[in-house]
Amino acid sequence: MKHLMIDYETWGKTPDCVVRALALVMFGAEQTKTPLLIDARPSIDNQLEHGRSVDPETVAFWQRQNPVLSEILDRHYGAESIKVSSIHSIVGEINQFFELYQPDYIWSRRHLDMQLTHHLFDQAGCPIPWTYDQVMDCSAFDLICERPMPPTPHDPMSDCIAQIDHVQTAMAIAETALPRNLRKQAC
Repeated sequence: MKHLMIDYETWGKTPDCVVRALALVMFGAEQTKTPLLIDARPSIDNQLEHGRSVDPETVAFWQRQNPVLSEILDRHYGAESIKVSSIHSIVGEINQFFELYQPDYIWSRRHLDMQLTHHLFDQAGCPIPWTYDQVMDCSAFDLICERPMPPTPHDPMSDCIAQIDHVQTAMAIAETALPRNLRKQAC
């Protein structure tokens, strides 16, 4: 099965907040990551013009972080990296990525990333290209792994990779714990 991990860094804690950066990474249930990714840095000015919000507490959080973090959020990660200028181009890139790789499941950590994705698609007037039963929350795997996901530097690509490692670890644990006839269904 093909899986897609989505992660955002934002200037808020609500679905209508400004997106600083986002990453999409394809992966499999095995201990591999497909090097297919999008790393996007949307235009903040365009988002503000379209009524997206900024939370002063979240901005203060980012200002308290190591200054190198802002550089990380502003850099690009290779050939697949893109700079998008509008909400429509964010949605277009997610749609194009989804159509090209056709993942079976879409993962994120907690529900804000999925709510934010839905809000972006609504704001752009586009339907979400997946169904509700394809959406998975990787934070549920903290219980299976018997530990929370390790901390990351708070950039979306590092977060995606760490979340994928966490999901793959949990899937491996689940596969060994399940009866043989249920293993393929669970993972």
